[in-house]
Amino acid sequence: HKNLGLFLLQQDQFQDASEALLKAISLGENESLCFVALGYCYLNLEKYASGENAYRAAILRDPNGQDAHNGLVNCLLETDRHAEAIAMLDELIEEHPEQSFYWRAQTNAYVELEKYHQAAINLETLRRMEELDLRGHLLLGDLYHNLELHRLALAAYQDALALRNDLDADRFIRVARILVERGSFTEGFDYLDRIEAKFKQGLDEKERLALLALRARIALARGHHEEADSYLSEILRTNPNDGRALLLRGRYFWKKKRDAVEAAFYF
Repeated sequence: HKNLGLFLLQQDQFQDASEALLKAISLGENESLCFVALGYCYLNLEKYASGENAYRAAILRDPNGQDAHNGLVNCLLETDRHAEAIAMLDELIEEHPEQSFYWRAQTNAYVELEKYHQAAINLETLRRMEELDLRGHLLLGDLYHNLELHRLALAAYQDALALRNDLDADRFIRVARILVERGSFTEGFDYLDRIEAKFKQGLDEKERLALLALRARIALARGHHEEADSYLSEILRTNPNDGRALLLRGRYFWKKKRDAVEAAFYF
């Protein structure tokens, strides 16, 4: 019955496999492997409480079995018990610091609990271990962006771009925005050109307006007031309630035209 269960498990027949494994256990099978396999069946059947019980039984029989611990962590995460998962992963990371799965799983739990600083620390650790993939670099950039650590966010996004040059438009726009906010106008403008050349007509309305706003900010900073005003006018024709565009246009009329009435209207 155990061997039948393991064979059915390899065929992804999880319901039939679980029944065969339960039969083996009822007949006296007590090996950790059987409980790990049963837990895996339940995990795939989305029976997370039953999966958790099977994995805990496997850990009692083999306290050092990593498959059982990994499965239990997955069950805890699937049932939104992130604090328990973090505590368990602390122990596993201390015992197996080279296992990138534990760092990633704990990072996801930290993100769910909005503990972004701890999540960023985990991803930085993976990066220094040279175990951080594209998705990890993007998540690290997002975390730093949320923590308003823009220099570090830019470095993470640029590392992601170096790994793969077909990111979504929103990530490219974030890079450009960070550069503009830092005053790197030439590099920021280059990113805007790359975005438009790459995505062409594929940008949605929100992304197109975000690009125009960045172009307007760069033009104003460079003293190209008329160019900036053309971008702002286009934004406000599409969205008259765009607060950032209204502020920038008010600044344009105040600095360039010295028109206090028009500036006050936009402000």
